[in-house]
Amino acid sequence: MRATFLLASVVLAMVFASVALGAGNSSTKSVYGHKATTIQKAVPHKTVKSPSPTKIITSKPNGTLPFTGLDLGLFAAAGVGLGVMGFGLRRVSRKS
Repeated sequence: MRATFLLASVVLAMVFASVALGAGNSSTKSVYGHKATTIQKAVPHKTVKSPSPTKIITSKPNGTLPFTGLDLGLFAAAGVGLGVMGFGLRRVSRKS
């Protein structure tokens, strides 16, 4: 019973730690973000004249989904973790 509770606690800690790390509240953005916008304003912009298109090429969609960059393994691990926690809570809350 204690092992199940410990496992559920560890899984919860791992889930919340990954959420906190992925939130994007890093000091890098707050420290260097202002500096980058200042430099971008100082650099002169050159406009480039692009030639007019002579032919428009259209492509047919090939029926696949676009790549979003999400790691499906993380979602699978989260699903397994939630399932394990559900079974653990059910086992812990069972009457003797």
